[in-house]
Amino acid sequence: MTGVQTCALPILVSQRLPGPAIERLKIVNFDQTDSKRNKVFNLTLKNTGNIHLKPTAKIQIYDMFGRKSDSIEIGQMATIFPRLVGQASREWKNTPVIGYYSAEVSVAYGKNKSEKRRIPILIFPWWVLPILLTLWIIARQQRKRRAARKIQQIEDEQAIAAATAMDTLEKTMDDIEEKGV
Repeated sequence: MTGVQTCALPILVSQRLPGPAIERLKIVNFDQTDSKRNKVFNLTLKNTGNIHLKPTAKIQIYDMFGRKSDSIEIGQMATIFPRLVGQASREWKNTPVIGYYSAEVSVAYGKNKSEKRRIPILIFPWWVLPILLTLWIIARQQRKRRAARKIQQIEDEQAIAAATAMDTLEKTMDDIEEKGV
């Protein structure tokens, strides 16, 4: 026997079948996860039509006032065949340290068709919490001290007013006694 080896390679054939061509794509998932320093956006699409699609996608980042803050180009994704899913992930390299943002993915496919989805993003590093808590405690203690000083000041003013009133009353009584009334 000679050592003859055979190898089978699959060949993908795309053929248009009779009937209506349905171009339909659904955003199954759009979320964000954390990497070491940045956010990572994950996009999952499902082709619910009956022809293969080559979608393109872009992510727009908006700040809490609705102003465009950044954009991430996903570009053209791999071909998604009917009833199958396609996935893409992109890192937001300019992730801010703190803030409230929203990310909107726009997916274009077929002949002038598109899908959009928006998600909120809260960026709040854990190390900020102890700092804010400490500042809050200090501010609260200062407020209590200020209130105590204000109460003491009012009490002192009342005591002075009472003492002045007593002195005036005693003087008046002394004046009345001297006149012999």
